[in-house]
Amino acid sequence: MILFTTWFGTFLIEDETVSQSKTFPKDAKEIAKRLNAVSSSEILEEERTLAEGLAQFFVLDERLTKIGGELIEEEMPHIASEDFGFSTDILHDAMLSLAREKTAEGVGEDEKIAQAICALDDLIQSANLLSERLHEWYGMYFPNQSRVMKDEESISFVLQQKIKDPSCSEEDLRPIIELAKTLQDIQKRKIELEEYIKNQMEKSAANLSTLIGPIIGARLIAKAGGMKRLAKLPSGTIQVLGAEKALFRHLKDGSNPPKHGFIFQHPLVHRAPYWQRGKIARAFASKIAIAARLDEHSDKSMGEELKNDLIERIKEIKERYPEPQKKGRGKR
Repeated sequence: MILFTTWFGTFLIEDETVSQSKTFPKDAKEIAKRLNAVSSSEILEEERTLAEGLAQFFVLDERLTKIGGELIEEEMPHIASEDFGFSTDILHDAMLSLAREKTAEGVGEDEKIAQAICALDDLIQSANLLSERLHEWYGMYFPNQSRVMKDEESISFVLQQKIKDPSCSEEDLRPIIELAKTLQDIQKRKIELEEYIKNQMEKSAANLSTLIGPIIGARLIAKAGGMKRLAKLPSGTIQVLGAEKALFRHLKDGSNPPKHGFIFQHPLVHRAPYWQRGKIARAFASKIAIAARLDEHSDKSMGEELKNDLIERIKEIKERYPEPQKKGRGKR
């Protein structure tokens, strides 16, 4: 038995099938209230009800260990909200309601950024899962077309599909098209959230945003636990933010320590040769530490200056280490 909660209800899964469920009221404010409770690590009444009487069950969220669940690392099972009568419009209204509620409570700018980047990552994960499902489902009927479809083209490709195969009726094609529409809506919400994060970062973390970009900067703020906390961290810790699992594995079994976390997502790091990435990530982290302190403690705008200094340092690294170092030569 796996107990888990989505935005529209709580479910028990057994053998990849929903055995029990407690859906939320189809009301945006009620859903927002539950989402707020989950983000505050509270246990919902629906979760308590389904957990009652279970001798053993597994959970995907550490929060649910409070009611006896055993935490496991596994991907969240996909359950279509439409199957339970919940449209994405309800989710959209609930998120707006939650945003208004948080604003009314006087949420700090970094908390808004942290919530927004977590929501963006949820949307990205959902979009990836749905995109895979769309390719697989559509490919059952149109394998040749599915193989040549690029991810960014798949939605419009499916929505424009005309039935040319007798094995696929209008009734068969309709749910595939609806799935494509859902994915299209998620992509629009993703773009809106990215724009919101960019605006918030420009207002409250301009130096950090200029240096490493608003999305990666927002992830660093969220992972650190806020801008104030990020501004206090040493550059060595900033360098591996987002690589906690690899770091714990290193401490546990002596495997190689991670050289970078979220910083790896920046093109200047992940496009560099593997032997230069650790040094570039270290240089990046030192500049990020400065940018975070400037954003937290002053009104100075030095993002471009920090960025130019970083680019010069990266040029030095590339010139000094054009080839991998041989073992025994030492490290720097």
